[in-house]
Amino acid sequence: MEILSDSTFEPMCLSRNPIEINVEAFDPDAETRAGIRYYLDLYMPSYYQSNEYEKKSTLEASEQPPYMVSSSRIFPGANFSIEELIDSYLLVKPPSFGQTKISVCPEATVSFYTKWKAKQGAQEETGTNPMLWALKAGIQEEYFADWKDSFFTEYIGKNRSFLTFEPKTKRVRTDQPTYLYWLSNMSPTPQKITLRVLVAYSDGTKEYFNKANLSGIMAYTVYCIPVGATELGLGELEKEVESYQVWLINENNERLTEIREYIIDYCYARNVRYVLYQNSLGGFDTLCMTGQTTENVKVERQLFEREQPFGYSATFSERIINTIVGRRELIVNSGWIEKDKLWQYHDLMYTKYIMLVTDREYIPLVITNDVIIKNLDDDNLTSREISFEYSNREESVTPLPPAPAKVERPTSWRPYIFGNCVLDASGRRAGLQIVNVIVKYYIDDGTNVKPLEIKPNTPDTDGYIPPVPTSACSLGTTPYLSSAINRVGSFTRNNCPNGQTGSKAIVKVAAQAYGSELSQADADAKAEAAWRRLNTQDYANNPINGATCSIAPELYAIAGGVPAGSFNYRWFDKSGGDSGGQLYGGPGAYGTGADVVYGVGWAIQSNTNPASVKYPQGSNDCILPCDSGGFDYRMTMGGNLLQKTIKLYYNGELKVTRVVTPAEFQANNYYVTVTFPTPIPSGATVYLSVE
Repeated sequence: MEILSDSTFEPMCLSRNPIEINVEAFDPDAETRAGIRYYLDLYMPSYYQSNEYEKKSTLEASEQPPYMVSSSRIFPGANFSIEELIDSYLLVKPPSFGQTKISVCPEATVSFYTKWKAKQGAQEETGTNPMLWALKAGIQEEYFADWKDSFFTEYIGKNRSFLTFEPKTKRVRTDQPTYLYWLSNMSPTPQKITLRVLVAYSDGTKEYFNKANLSGIMAYTVYCIPVGATELGLGELEKEVESYQVWLINENNERLTEIREYIIDYCYARNVRYVLYQNSLGGFDTLCMTGQTTENVKVERQLFEREQPFGYSATFSERIINTIVGRRELIVNSGWIEKDKLWQYHDLMYTKYIMLVTDREYIPLVITNDVIIKNLDDDNLTSREISFEYSNREESVTPLPPAPAKVERPTSWRPYIFGNCVLDASGRRAGLQIVNVIVKYYIDDGTNVKPLEIKPNTPDTDGYIPPVPTSACSLGTTPYLSSAINRVGSFTRNNCPNGQTGSKAIVKVAAQAYGSELSQADADAKAEAAWRRLNTQDYANNPINGATCSIAPELYAIAGGVPAGSFNYRWFDKSGGDSGGQLYGGPGAYGTGADVVYGVGWAIQSNTNPASVKYPQGSNDCILPCDSGGFDYRMTMGGNLLQKTIKLYYNGELKVTRVVTPAEFQANNYYVTVTFPTPIPSGATVYLSVE
């Protein structure tokens, strides 16, 4: 079995769930809020795989009502919901009849960004939000709040899932069309995907082989992979197949996806019908229905009455049929199904795309059930009856055989107009250029077909030409590449041996790891999002990421030393408090109106003094000036009904030991302050511990 690829998975939006963009409040200090309006412009690609974006819509909103937090009045700004707009531009293509090759669903995903404007009279504030990607899919509303930020990274990514909720092991019939849909929201994007198959024969032997493959894989794209027994040609094998497993591998023979197993069902069934339907995640699943089926024809006639002429004969008809429209109705019983499979029929009720599998084509259906029993107590084996209508009307009956093939002059397609560069999952140019438009030509003499036949170069259509390699789209030509991030993470290593204390790891995102066609801010925002995904307890616990275990953590050293006139501040709180959060000092005391320009914590984040040296709350390994300029450094620590021992070290030498009782915390509104002794030595390592 191949090893898993070393991939990270990028977040996306679900177009069938809320996609909300918040615009921060316009000037919270404004004397009046009257007349404030907010505007949001939605930008999407001009065409498939385009790096040129055009404005699709402008939304307008008023301000959300303010609310109180303690004694502060909070203005939440305005919220815009754009999921319906985005979903209207998306479409997941159903598989082709008898498809055996991997195909692309070009309209299943889309990138977008928004520009906002807040305005009051002649004053206005503007900004641009980072670029996002959306998939035409949705999850049940009761799960959305928990999964909206992590569905693509934690569920799809960690599980390497295909776009289906079907069980990983499924029984299928030999002629049952089966497809898997795969989303390439991974970095790095593979150059090639191959369908790997492991067949288990009834004699106990097994065999590996490769089936379909596709090169030129594009980031954030959905691919349809046929995995039915017929599509894989398993019936042509010399031995009887008992079951088979499928997964995708990349060009380095590394596994990209989960492994799915299909058990061949050879049991006889008198009635078998297959229905393909689009599931909630956008892929197409197959229902096998073995119950009895009834097919009806419903006819609507429009009658026309005409006046009898003088001397009419008996053959004259006063009422004639003007139009006849026929619709075929299909009433299918599911056959016996297990109770835990009923969710698929629930899913079927919400789908917009249903197809009946016939011997020559997939025929579109429309479900007409208004109600289906989702659950019935004491059910074990059960069944459901579903009513469909053929979506296309009929006016004639012609039971003709398939038409004979036509003999035509051989033609093919070639590039006509080249487009933009292909971007990988990190937003960087991938060395490939898109062929936007293709033209049809005669193979024998190379001339274009007349009249000229041109069409968009869409994957999974006749003549599709994959992106072509070119140096004009190399990584170095990406307009904006992200800056490096080397920042101490939020998590302290907690898997050290007893008696040792862990440090924090430096979370790193390499320079140029992410790119953008939009702006430098967008590229850096992608790197920041990657930093947040890496900033986990598992990352800190991995020794290769630099977090160490120390018997005497106060004796830590800084590589390269600490600059003269400054000290390095590090903290560790075994009690789980915020001892590293509120260290501050400066020319004047906090709250006196004078600047408190140095420190770590939320209390000084609004300081705009150019000379300020400040870090977010919880930061570690902070470099601060030794001379605070008048107001000595103080650390304000929150507490609870537990006794705490605070120790402060300069260069490993104990300077302060303080035991704070629950009564003292309670008497000081659950906060205490520790003043740092002066002077702080130049180049010192300062360590604060709380137990």
